[in-house]
Amino acid sequence: MRSHNVNSEITITSTYTDDVTGISSSVAEAEKAWDELGLQYEVKDLGESRLILGIRIDCDRAAGMISLSQRAYIKRVLARHGMSDCNLRGTPLPTGIILNKSQAPTTEEDIYFMQDKPYRKVLGAVMYAEICTRPDISYTIATLSKFMLNPGPLHWVALMHVLQCLKGTLHYRIMYGGKGFTSLAPVGYVDADYAGDTDTRRSCAGHVFIQAGGLTAWGTQYQPTVTLSTTEAEYMSLTRSAKQVQWMYSAMDEVGFPQPKPAILKGDNRSANALAKNTKHNSRVKHIDIRHHYVRERVEEGDIVIEHVPSVDNPADLFTKPLTRAIHHGHCLALHLCED
Repeated sequence: MRSHNVNSEITITSTYTDDVTGISSSVAEAEKAWDELGLQYEVKDLGESRLILGIRIDCDRAAGMISLSQRAYIKRVLARHGMSDCNLRGTPLPTGIILNKSQAPTTEEDIYFMQDKPYRKVLGAVMYAEICTRPDISYTIATLSKFMLNPGPLHWVALMHVLQCLKGTLHYRIMYGGKGFTSLAPVGYVDADYAGDTDTRRSCAGHVFIQAGGLTAWGTQYQPTVTLSTTEAEYMSLTRSAKQVQWMYSAMDEVGFPQPKPAILKGDNRSANALAKNTKHNSRVKHIDIRHHYVRERVEEGDIVIEHVPSVDNPADLFTKPLTRAIHHGHCLALHLCED
């Protein structure tokens, strides 16, 4: 990604192999940038960007909105695996489901059942959707990826459940802008599910960042070490998100849109939030690795402020565990992935 800023006019370009997309602050600036590219390379104008790598771009200039979706891509994935007419599901995974490595195929019947199942292929296809425009299936993809080497029938059924969910939510899209959504400063939500991995007892951490009313960064990750309390798991998740938001602020600086600090991180665990603000020695957390105290330094330096958000209003919960249909849909609404 490159930014060109001269005389209050700006152009930002992004290059993928031999394809270049970009935005400019005015038509005149866009034409100037195009001419400059033409001096160095042989270029061909394909018009306004509508479809890039399976991602559809829709602009509503009157409302000041732009949206990203993958309806056509997901429909192709469904058709490829015979799921075009499947039953619809409202969530990526059933509530309360437990998936672990003990469900790997052990009987001859299970081994035979899984022989012709393209688990990795299907998982890779839906993973691309998750990375680009479908953050609501992030937890599910992170969980099912753990069984990629030796999936069992229950893992396959869960993966088909994801396809059924995608079929029922083809209209989901990431939306930016609109009335009241103009700030480019990243606001992050953080959460963790303590000891959520039944194989290793490691916790599952999730984060999501919003800019201009839409999602710009999200992720689910099973933490690299076992934590001894919910506070510790949430604290480690805050540190991971602190590193992410620091990078996001640097990226905004690089393209010519520096944002005011401090950055805002919102978590629902009061103890973890307090721990991030307290630089005094505490014997209860002396075992926590030094690198996880990075968030403390950023708070002390004024780069980040930690705010409390009630658990029911924390959309990062979507990234740490299977939820009921009502709660899952509520968080998707809060993240502007869908509309009532």
